[in-house]
Amino acid sequence: MAFNEVGLYWLKNGKSVRAEITYGFGEDHGAQWIMAHPEINKLSYPQAGHASFVVNDFTKTCDWSPDTGQFYYNYWVTIRNDGIDTYFSLQGGGNI
Repeated sequence: MAFNEVGLYWLKNGKSVRAEITYGFGEDHGAQWIMAHPEINKLSYPQAGHASFVVNDFTKTCDWSPDTGQFYYNYWVTIRNDGIDTYFSLQGGGNI
């Protein structure tokens, strides 16, 4: 299952952030690969320069809730900005 343009986030050069994709209750989508997609010239902040994001630390977690009897799957990635200060969204998907 592919996803594009999830969220709109701002990240300064040299900074990192941990991002998460969560699906509905009990939805296990297998391996998911999350990338940071540069969103240059979004909103009211036009930018020029090189946008570059490095992603690593792919993590999949599973939690079980005794209250609902459901499993909750979450997919995580660490994103570091190696380019200009800019916006990004999340895109990616699963293995085929």
